[in-house]
Amino acid sequence: NRQSVLVPDTSKDSRWLRREDDAIDHSGAKSAICVPLMAREKLVGVLTLVHPSPGAYNNEHFELMQAIADQAGIAVLNARLFSESQRQARVMTALAEGAARLNSSVRIDDLFENILIQTKQTLQVEITALAMVEDQELVFHAASPEGASLIGRHIKLREGIAGMVARQGRGIIIPTSMSDTQPLLSEVEKIQGVAVRAFACAPIHVQGRVIGVLEAINPLAKSFDPDALLVLTGLGALAGTTIQNAQLFESLDLARKRYRDLFEDSIDPIIITDLRGKILEVNKQAVIFTGHSPSILHNFRIDQIHDVNYERTGPQFEHIGDAPATYESTLHDNHG
Repeated sequence: NRQSVLVPDTSKDSRWLRREDDAIDHSGAKSAICVPLMAREKLVGVLTLVHPSPGAYNNEHFELMQAIADQAGIAVLNARLFSESQRQARVMTALAEGAARLNSSVRIDDLFENILIQTKQTLQVEITALAMVEDQELVFHAASPEGASLIGRHIKLREGIAGMVARQGRGIIIPTSMSDTQPLLSEVEKIQGVAVRAFACAPIHVQGRVIGVLEAINPLAKSFDPDALLVLTGLGALAGTTIQNAQLFESLDLARKRYRDLFEDSIDPIIITDLRGKILEVNKQAVIFTGHSPSILHNFRIDQIHDVNYERTGPQFEHIGDAPATYESTLHDNHG
């Protein structure tokens, strides 16, 4: 009720919750003062003072306790706010460090390793593992040395803790003993010779969809910090964006290599220009055919080495792009 109470005799007040030691043949009746700790109209606690003798407290004691409670309530609230700000600072620092480390490489294998290292260091756990969603399954692509046996294993999305996290898109922490945790793990998730004391798993998100999961197993401090799931979920979000970027880079790099191989190995001379006619790329056959080195050709405009049919291309090459402009021409090599 957020009201202060003075109880001169606990044996005569029905509001007093009696314990066994309140019995007459033990400590017997007492006197008590109980006051709420209020701060900014919010209840933050209760302060109770008990004396072993009835009638020990009077109105002066009662008013003094209320004054103390007023100050204590503000102190408790300030301490909580400070603790919360410290907690948020720790979380933000961990995520900032994670972002810096995860963006240090675009190679997917290196990225997986960086994610696990950052997760292990941030959460101080024995084992970390990462699985990606592939064809309605989770496939483990990386794990810290202690969990290396997980790599290559497949889990159905309907199985185990990792499957549940991937389906629901929400992280989970199981801070229980091995006997409670082990039955929840699918056979694929179990690591031979490792007793699971506590287990945390968070989704790897990108653009609202789950592309994988990140696991942390057995904290060195025996239990997870209250912020562990928040940090792990944040790392999962960072990992999702970084993994997507790495996958895009690898696909673009692969396409670039295929293009380069086709371009360089063609039996025909190929010259690529911009829309103003400046030469950008030449292949091996173009170098052989013209007799000019690549560096010299890169300084030329196309009309410096072959006769351009401007009727077909347009005076400023403006017809290029609407349709192919095909015509025969004379190419001038390094001998003119």
